[in-house]
Amino acid sequence: MSPQPRMLEGERLLYRGTVYIVKGFQHPPGHVVAYPRYRLDAWPPRRILFPATRLIPWKCIGRRIPVIPVEKALPVPSSYMDTAAEALQSLLSMEASIGRGDLALTGSTGLWAAGPDSDIDIVVYGRDTGEAVYSALKRLRASGATKPLTGPPLLHEASKHPHLSPQEYMVLRQRSLLQGIFMNRGYSVRIVPYTRGYAGCVDRVVERRSYRGRVRILEALSPYTTPALYRIWAEGYGYIYLYTFKLLYTELREGLVLMVRGEIELSGNGDERLVIDHGEAHPLY
Repeated sequence: MSPQPRMLEGERLLYRGTVYIVKGFQHPPGHVVAYPRYRLDAWPPRRILFPATRLIPWKCIGRRIPVIPVEKALPVPSSYMDTAAEALQSLLSMEASIGRGDLALTGSTGLWAAGPDSDIDIVVYGRDTGEAVYSALKRLRASGATKPLTGPPLLHEASKHPHLSPQEYMVLRQRSLLQGIFMNRGYSVRIVPYTRGYAGCVDRVVERRSYRGRVRILEALSPYTTPALYRIWAEGYGYIYLYTFKLLYTELREGLVLMVRGEIELSGNGDERLVIDHGEAHPLY
């Protein structure tokens, strides 16, 4: 029997010769929200830079989303392991006392022979497992086994976010444990606090309005997970939550002030949250 998709952020799925990357944790029944990333009908596989993806409207989140049929999507096994990815998996597995199977490769890692400039991308599923891995990342950084983003790797990552200056990117990410350098390679670890996704709407957005202003991080409630959650004070609005699926905005420190452009969402359970994933946030010094 073929393995069943987890339907969770960062999972790689194969559908009609293309590797898709899953987004979020809730999906329309019979489908999974995913973006096409790599074509496997050539060698080496080609990254899809301008995907022509069919979007469908989904009332649950009030947006048009890309989907593939879940019954025809297969989890992608790692057909190639480079030395650095294998070493980082082994270290995290040992330090966190978890099986290597709990550390899934994502992105292009393990799809083909990686070059010296390619990143090692790992995704971890489950809250308890994620907490163990984050503690392991702290120990590996303290021991010097990993290093913070600096120099060319930091500039390379900053170039992926052209709305930020290198100095602004440094403020956001230079202290990150989820991102760093291992064996002279950049790495990222994404921690998803679920073990399975949901077929159906479990977090409905009932209202959305634009927001622009300064916010202050008051309390980091779940700062290293995807999604991440913070309690904030928003200029002209008051106390609210900040909610994001972007690795860029994980590990924000308490007291940090940001100038943000985003959307305030009202969820079906009455919670209000500021979402910046379709906007931007600039740290203020």
